[in-house]
Amino acid sequence: MYKIKNFKVGEKIYHYTNSNWELCGEIARVTDECYGMRIKSIVGIIMTKKSIFESQGYIGEYNEK
Repeated sequence: MYKIKNFKVGEKIYHYTNSNWELCGEIARVTDECYGMRIKSIVGIIMTKKSIFESQGYIGEYNEK
């Protein structure tokens, strides 16, 4: 399943580039206003405001239990 907002820790995040859905990283932290994502090219966590992140066309993959 995929979703476009309200991402949770551990979800894999994808972005549509070059006619493909490419894996960007994984949500590592969620605060009231930001998502923190781990990506391979940067050591640490990138924090981005939720409103900006959700408006840029990212999708999250999650498993319903």
